[in-house]
Amino acid sequence: MSLMVDRWAEGWAACRAKPLERDGDAWLVRVGDEHRDLEFVVEDPSPAEAARLAALASGPRRWLTVLGDPEPAAATALAGLPTVSQVETMMTVRLTAEPHDGDAILAEDGDVVRASFEIDGVEAARGIAALAAGSVVLDRISTDERFRRRGLGRRVVAALTGWAMDRGADTGVLIASPAGRRLYLELGWSDLLPVASYAGPAEPAASRAESRSSSTAQLRST
Repeated sequence: MSLMVDRWAEGWAACRAKPLERDGDAWLVRVGDEHRDLEFVVEDPSPAEAARLAALASGPRRWLTVLGDPEPAAATALAGLPTVSQVETMMTVRLTAEPHDGDAILAEDGDVVRASFEIDGVEAARGIAALAAGSVVLDRISTDERFRRRGLGRRVVAALTGWAMDRGADTGVLIASPAGRRLYLELGWSDLLPVASYAGPAEPAASRAESRSSSTAQLRST
């Protein structure tokens, strides 16, 4: 498993304050939210590992996230699972220093920070980040629909990455939806790996983007 995937899994679990452990070639995150209990994360699994993980993810409230381009035999092993999303992208960036934004409200908890901006006493934009072995993982970057198109999403990203640089991070990593990806590209981020997610048969297909990625309306406002 690549170093960046490891860092993303560690940082994402930390952002969500969820337990993380290894399961074969995969990471297992005990998510326990309204969408699923468990999520397996793996990069380019072998056919045997893909079949094993597909069997594990076939139960209710279980997801399997596959990064990269699995070989045909592995893709065949995954074909029986309902698809939640095949349009997300893992992205990365080399961090560069930006002036500190004095209006950002930062709430730290060890290696995790939450950044937000308020307008007239209302929280207008927010996001979470976690340090992971020299990188920073961004999660849940969002802007209230009442305050979009004011550049607040960009300011949240800058506040989070600036906080991380002050603590020694030199790269950023996240998973973005198509809308989020377009805007992260404008901010200098680069594509790293395609991301596909699968779930047990009871999982609604619409819930993935709402649950995990830094995406959609979250940076559409910038």
